[in-house]
Amino acid sequence: MIKFLKHYFHGDYPFFKKRFLCILFHFFSGALLAFLIPSVKFLRFLIEHISPSFYRGFTDEGAGIGFGMRAHFFKKRGTSFETSITSLTSRSIYQYYVGLGWWLHYRYRYNVRKYDEWISQLHFKYALILFDGVGFKVGLFTFYHNKNSLAVLEHFTVPQQRVCYQGFGRSLWFQSNFNWQMAQTELDRLGKDHPFRNDILSGLGLAVSYSKFDDLSLGSTILSTLSSEDKSSFAQGLAFGLEARKKQNPELWENTIGTLPIGLKDQVNGLIQIVHQVEEELDLYCTDRNYYLLWIDKIRNTLEGDNRI
Repeated sequence: MIKFLKHYFHGDYPFFKKRFLCILFHFFSGALLAFLIPSVKFLRFLIEHISPSFYRGFTDEGAGIGFGMRAHFFKKRGTSFETSITSLTSRSIYQYYVGLGWWLHYRYRYNVRKYDEWISQLHFKYALILFDGVGFKVGLFTFYHNKNSLAVLEHFTVPQQRVCYQGFGRSLWFQSNFNWQMAQTELDRLGKDHPFRNDILSGLGLAVSYSKFDDLSLGSTILSTLSSEDKSSFAQGLAFGLEARKKQNPELWENTIGTLPIGLKDQVNGLIQIVHQVEEELDLYCTDRNYYLLWIDKIRNTLEGDNRI
């Protein structure tokens, strides 16, 4: 814990410190509330009144931990988890699975068979997202002081590793104190030929658009500096972060997007349009448990050479 505090709360980064502290508070509040309060109606009331609209998604992500802990007392754990999250709200569906990944990593570490028992009972479209939580947790708590810590992810299958590295990419944004130059330096240190570079870029893009939703020009500025090889993956991550924000709180979305300059607004809406377009196409035929990765890759392919990025 001392290492954690020294790394994330040292130096002259007042904005990051304040925002990260708020994120942690609401995240772990969500975990505690979801575990302790059996009444969904009362839980929803508390979350809505404790969490400001900007941080509510982080509270719901933490709730995924609490629901995962509660589901552990049932025979069909994955089914119990699904019942809990759909009864609270479907608007934070992505965040719940990320939180579940935190809990499963705490409980099972790298026992792939145990993860598979859950996955078989989870919604096929979203099940892989739990590995984003695994990768984020590993990155947030270990990578900054142990650069070899990512080797443990090799216990998982390649599709699972890909989503883990997306989560790691999200953590890299936090490890870098919301400083793109620091994040890019660490990304380049991992190597241009890193097998999961595109997924790390996706995670960075997702984290930038979600954590800095009140400054969407930042993601657009970063995007304009990237090489053609990196652009589509980062933009796909931006798009997913925007989609999570829009789905979680339509009112906050409208209020935020309405204030953007026309060019940035068109870019943001264009990214969202591609996310929905690809999802609608996949929904016509796909029931594969690798749906999430197919969604990611099809968006990247669509974005390559697109003038909106």
